[in-house]
Parts: sequence; C-alpha cells; structure tokens
Amino acid sequence: MIRTLLIATGLLAALAASGQTTTIFSDAFSGSFGDDINGTTPDVGTGTWSTPSYVINGGNRVRTRSGGTNAANSTSYLSTSLGAGNSYELSIDMYSDTLASGTTSQFLGFGFFSTVGSKFQPFSSQSPSTPWTYLRTGETDTGDLSLFADGSSATAIDSNFDITTSRNFKLILNTFDTDAGTLGDQFSLELWVDNVQYGSTYTYSSSESADLLSEIVAVGFTANIVSGGQNGYFDNFTLTSTAIPEPGTFALLSGLAMLSAVVMRRRRT
Repeated sequence: MIRTLLIATGLLAALAASGQTTTIFSDAFSGSFGDDINGTTPDVGTGTWSTPSYVINGGNRVRTRSGGTNAANSTSYLSTSLGAGNSYELSIDMYSDTLASGTTSQFLGFGFFSTVGSKFQPFSSQSPSTPWTYLRTGETDTGDLSLFADGSSATAIDSNFDITTSRNFKLILNTFDTDAGTLGDQFSLELWVDNVQYGSTYTYSSSESADLLSEIVAVGFTANIVSGGQNGYFDNFTLTSTAIPEPGTFALLSGLAMLSAVVMRRRRT
C-alpha cells in the first residue's frame, strides 16, 4: 500500500508539472521608431520577425502606415508549429484610428497562419489562414469584430465594436481532447477580449484538427490599410503553451489520489 501511495504521489507531481505554462514568444515592441520588428528577435523566444510588407515600430508599439495616397498590406510573423495536448494562448493589444470620411473600411488581424505573405485576405484560406481574429474599421469609432475559424468563412461577433480603444485580444487554441477520445482528435478555439469571452467556442472536426497540426507554420499579425486610411496599432504580442494531460490520465490520477487517501486513513486508524 505504501508503494502504491508513493507511485500515486509521483504521478500527481508529474501532472502538476505538465500543467505549467511556457512562454514561446513575447514582444512588447519597446524599441525606438523604425526598430524592433524588421529582422529582429522578440523579447522572449527563439526566432526572427519576418515582414514581407510594410509594418514598422512606432515607438513602444507597432503601427501600420499613416494615411496616404496608397493602400498598404502589412504582415509580421514568427515561425512556429503546434503539438497535440496543449492549450495555446495567442495574445495581442490592438486598435485603430477612425477612418476619414469617404474612405473604405480596412482590417487589422492576428492569429495562427498556415500560409504567410504580404497580402491580407479576409474570407480566404490564403495568407493568413485559420484560426485568427480581425477588426474591420470604418468612418466611425465602431466597426466589426470577427472570428475566422474554419478556413472558409468568418463569423461576425460584434458589429458595433469600439475600434479606437486599445484592448487585449486572446485566441485560445486547445489541441487536447475535447471529446474524451484520442489525444489531438478534436480541437477547440475561443476568442477573449479583455478577459471576457466573445462569441461561442468553436470545435474543430477530427480532420480539421489534423490539418491544424500539420499546416500551421507561424503566428503573427496583419493589416490591410486602404488608400487614405489611418493607422492601426499592435502591442504586447505573446504566445504561451500549457501542456494538458489526456482525460484518461485525469481519471487514472483521480483514482490513485482516492486510493492514497484511503491508505493514509487506514494507517491513522
């Protein structure tokens, strides 16, 4: 019985360790104007920012181009990959200036990319692809907040969203069991804004989950600035990963914990 207790204790310790959070990337963009993005490394993490189009640091934040006569597509990303059995949290602060009267709406977005390039394409499986979130800005202080999850369409969550206030956006992508089946069989995605979930949890099919594991190559942010458009802003980019045991492991360890409690009670009596 004592040996069983020791084994259970060791497994419970391993479970606790497996739930620790690791910061994969973190960048506060604290460099001076024009620095800290093109060809530079993040504050935390191994890798180099790639920017196939025009994105610059505006002094302690990244900003897209100022209003001008030409449109601008902008993308910045860090190469990475996913593993099954984790909870990934991709976080960024994001907001935009209000567009001038007569200009067309523009987009700011961030997420997990399966294809990366300079062109921002909402409602497309190309550059970037699922899963990601974007803001559509307009001629007022409000715009659209949408979640792009399934590779074919975007779900509008809030069509009266204040785009001019800096908020923290977080995509939580779970690559562990959501259906108590095989590890990595069914993933889920959530969008949180300032620690409040927006919209519902999206659950991927088995085939979609497998595609995410094999196809995602980077995380980053992107923008489409129209001719005469105003700045969009990005700050405090972070990607973390927390290892989550399989549901069967939870059940096993729960049983061992109960057995340990029984053994300890009997020894005391």
